[in-house]
Amino acid sequence: MIIELLGLSGSGKTTFSRTQEVNDNFLVLGYQKFNFAKKINIFFKYPVIFFWFYEIISETFKTKLFTLIKFKFALILNTFCIFNKAKKAAKDSKKDIIIDEGFSQRLLSVYDTKKSVEEFKKIFKKNIFLSDVVWVIESDFKKFKRFENLRNNRSLLGEKYLKKWFSITTYNYNNLLGSLEELNISYKIIKINDKIKK
Repeated sequence: MIIELLGLSGSGKTTFSRTQEVNDNFLVLGYQKFNFAKKINIFFKYPVIFFWFYEIISETFKTKLFTLIKFKFALILNTFCIFNKAKKAAKDSKKDIIIDEGFSQRLLSVYDTKKSVEEFKKIFKKNIFLSDVVWVIESDFKKFKRFENLRNNRSLLGEKYLKKWFSITTYNYNNLLGSLEELNISYKIIKINDKIKK
């Protein structure tokens, strides 16, 4: 079974996935650096990537956030490469596969504008859903804790942008859960301290 994690930034997805690495029932796959020049076949295997490139470009021209375009392209390519690796691992291993950030999380990463439940449903219908279940990490974190000490593409845009983006992301997160519900996509709400058994 392939499980993907979904949650607001700072909710504890990476912390949770790391705690599961010591659990013999799970194999955890997180963000990895791929040589995309050697992964050109991923475009043929998952042509829906071109849909995502179109969405990123469209979103970029709406928001004028041109500094994020390369970052978003890399996230999408990385996600499909990880899913491809997870599919292979699922065949070779008896363990369930946990993906730190999957397709659902990318819906929060790509869009810097508000999306309705209906818009998310349309996006889901245009895509192949590669995981078997979504685990939604719920926590009481109200800020981007990791942005306080780390420099990354979004943090470089400043606190004013981050506050606005967090507000939009929270709005989109709630509508994303609503779309999962209406499309009957399997998901489960968990806490980062939950002890998970297979």
